[in-house]
Amino acid sequence: MGSADLRTELENLLKSLNIDFVSVEHPEVFTVEEMMPHVQHLHGAVTKNLFLKDKKKKGLWLVSVRHDRQVNLNDLAKKLGVGSGNLRFADEAAMLEKLGWVRAAPRLSRSSATRTRASGSSWTAI
Repeated sequence: MGSADLRTELENLLKSLNIDFVSVEHPEVFTVEEMMPHVQHLHGAVTKNLFLKDKKKKGLWLVSVRHDRQVNLNDLAKKLGVGSGNLRFADEAAMLEKLGWVRAAPRLSRSSATRTRASGSSWTAI
């Protein structure tokens, strides 16, 4: 599935969940700091994406969170039911295989954050 198809799938998912979002085209960026000049004019929350795996590589999660929030991976692991200390950042190979894109891929800007788990090529809100 190409990046345009993934974008359409993600936009359709957000719409089906009644989550308002804005899509902004900008040059490739690798950090939130690099992204901010391109999106600071937007209303609502700007998000960053964390692509995570559990220690035993049984699960992958794409977590979108406000750009200015720190994420405690131990606390998040407990909330996801994988146990404290068991979350790691997934590598780019897993990101490409499961999501069809790598670092600097689309970011979302919207009024609320949603945790989404990548499962094969489908998206499941959790």
